[in-house]
Amino acid sequence: MLDNWYKFGYRWWGYLEMKNVAIINKPMSSNCYILSQGVDCVIVDPGTKYPIELEDYIEKNNLNPRYIILTHEHYDHIEGCNHLRIIYPNVKIIASEVCSKNIQDDRWNLSRFAADNGIGFALSAADIVIEKDIAFQLIGFEFYFLLTPGHSLGSMCFWVENSFFSGDMLIPDEKVILKLKGGNLKDYNVSLTRMKEILSQGNFVVYPGHKECFYYDRVRIQNIDCKIK
Repeated sequence: MLDNWYKFGYRWWGYLEMKNVAIINKPMSSNCYILSQGVDCVIVDPGTKYPIELEDYIEKNNLNPRYIILTHEHYDHIEGCNHLRIIYPNVKIIASEVCSKNIQDDRWNLSRFAADNGIGFALSAADIVIEKDIAFQLIGFEFYFLLTPGHSLGSMCFWVENSFFSGDMLIPDEKVILKLKGGNLKDYNVSLTRMKEILSQGNFVVYPGHKECFYYDRVRIQNIDCKIK
């Protein structure tokens, strides 16, 4: 299927303009992204429980949140979802099948272990569940979804045009954490090979789950390989 994406499906939408904006989730310093085209927008990994900065940006730019994409199930990437579902009742959450299941359990989303009082939180299931590698249109652009377990069982990367959103599967100059519940080195190596296949075929900017975005190149591939061995 990946070959078909590149032979037939990978298109550059020169007549459309997508704007990518990063907002730092608090208190864990994970990244939330807003992808917008016109008034419609997609939110990626809203990890702040009450995301005031995100809401302010949406209001000031008169945006209409259509979708929330979750790259994986960990609390620092999902905690704002319950609040956002209340204030934007028409927003649809997109997640992998495993992520959709695990966000409903405070053990698998790790919020139970992060809370001082041991009381975590849960989300209801995703509205759109990704069961396999697939591509479809959102806000006028083709989004490509790739299931990439490793950091967590429910990890999923996606890309649109030359922007690749890796969640915590790629972190610049950091060793990817594989010791949390659901993490697995074998799965990660398989997923990394699949990510390389995609990233080596274009001049991608990687938007990671933590730290700053970066251009993906051969040097970066070598550095990643060294870190996971």
